[in-house]
Amino acid sequence: MTVAKWSKHTLKSHHDDIRIDMELDYKKATDYIHRAFIRATVFVAVFCLIPGSLIACTNPAINHLKQGDMCLEKGDFDLAILEYSRAGEQDPGIDVKSKIDQVYAKRIATMLEAGDYDRSIDEGLKLLATAPSDSLRIKLADAYIGRAWYYKDKRLNPYTLKDLMSAIETAPQYYRAHHELGQFYSNQWQYNLAIPELNRAITLKPDFAPAYNERAFSYFKNQKWEPALADICKAIEIEPAEAQFYYTRSLIYRGTQKNDLAIHDLETALRLSKDAALTEQLISDLKSMRALLSQ
Repeated sequence: MTVAKWSKHTLKSHHDDIRIDMELDYKKATDYIHRAFIRATVFVAVFCLIPGSLIACTNPAINHLKQGDMCLEKGDFDLAILEYSRAGEQDPGIDVKSKIDQVYAKRIATMLEAGDYDRSIDEGLKLLATAPSDSLRIKLADAYIGRAWYYKDKRLNPYTLKDLMSAIETAPQYYRAHHELGQFYSNQWQYNLAIPELNRAITLKPDFAPAYNERAFSYFKNQKWEPALADICKAIEIEPAEAQFYYTRSLIYRGTQKNDLAIHDLETALRLSKDAALTEQLISDLKSMRALLSQ
């Protein structure tokens, strides 16, 4: 009986040991599977959810590109150019020219925002001689246009015209350069010269509402009522919230004796106007038109 009890106890002990070993093995297996799942998740995140991240870490050219972007954002243009150049040296397959062109354009734009037209033009001409690009041509044209209107404010019209011509010569496919020259001619009552430039601006950018407005005014001054009305209605269709366009149409309606329509457009323009000088003009014109109709 003693042997039998001991044998039964021994068997039970062995059974418990086996169970414990199995539980330990199961825990180890579960931990292993868990760790494997975590590694797989990280793998997917790196290579699927964040494509190129591993390359970015191992490719120094990508790091230089990122550094260049940061410098450009901060306005450190020289360092941005240096970083982009290094990226190109590290990986000749990377197109860094467009990045460097972007730096040049933004540097000139920064000068323009500060009203430094002379410096922006000088800088633009130098850069255009060594690294020509369409974006740089447009920024240089903007610089000429900015200086032109500065001269216009000073009543230096010959210099204004010269700079506007230079803007077109620099960027002949730039719609704004033709529009600004057309506007200058219109301001000088040279409507027959204004219209061809405005035609060109509209051809280059058919949805540019200010060109339609300016051409409508030139037609109006030449008493060409139908094309004037067609142009100003097109401008309003493109930008229905622009007060100046309704004012221009009110002039055309007055020229064709459609005074009720003229008053309606003046009222609409007054409701939309955010410009003090235009608002004052609208109030004066409304007063005159209402007095005329009350007679």
